[in-house]
Amino acid sequence: LSPPARLPGMTKVPGQHFEESPDDGSTPRLSEEHLREFARVGRRVRTQPGQVLLRSGAAEYDFFVVLSGSIAIVEGPLEGVDGAAPRVIAVHGSGRFLGGLNQLAGQRPVRSLVAAEAGEVLVVTLERLRSLLARNRELGDLVTRSFLLRRAMLIGQASGLRVVGDRRWPASVELRARLEEDGIAHQWLDPADDAVARRLLVEAGADAGEAPIVIRADGRVLVDPTREDLLQAAGAATRDLTTT
Repeated sequence: LSPPARLPGMTKVPGQHFEESPDDGSTPRLSEEHLREFARVGRRVRTQPGQVLLRSGAAEYDFFVVLSGSIAIVEGPLEGVDGAAPRVIAVHGSGRFLGGLNQLAGQRPVRSLVAAEAGEVLVVTLERLRSLLARNRELGDLVTRSFLLRRAMLIGQASGLRVVGDRRWPASVELRARLEEDGIAHQWLDPADDAVARRLLVEAGADAGEAPIVIRADGRVLVDPTREDLLQAAGAATRDLTTT
């Protein structure tokens, strides 16, 4: 077991409640049916404040579902380096799940997970997670879209549209022509020469076809967008740029 993490602002005080981070679209709350599905493949683990569930850079990377209490996502070394303290990015409560595209890609985690409040979590191994998402299409869509949105937010917000797709696809040629005709600023990520683009398409379930996806400045993903969708997304990106 990892030693408890002593984090600034997270020292447990009797009766204290840690405020949960709002959902920005990337942290949906699972339904009771979804929770039952995960319960069939996961193991229950009770948590105590300060308990380290996952340390950044760990060789093994499990998927976590919060049943009760709350879990903090922490950036930076838990022990601190040269006096620098770790930073709490978000706190998630019951019904939410923790993971990302790097997990499905077999990469190491870049952030740590620490129990903010006592409770219980479901721990699901990567192998069992893949199996569950493959046989339950609805749950698979929910999780991978959430992962995709989290990655989209990381690759940049408020900086115009990003399009992910092979430039040689007929649908890509048509989309590029539409974007140029309407003068919509965008950045194109081609899976032929961009590893991140390849992973985004795979996890979105779009790699089997030849249809690009569009990532808005706020991180939302558009599949087969209409001209109205693109103009609306471009307008939102412009507003974001003028207010930041």
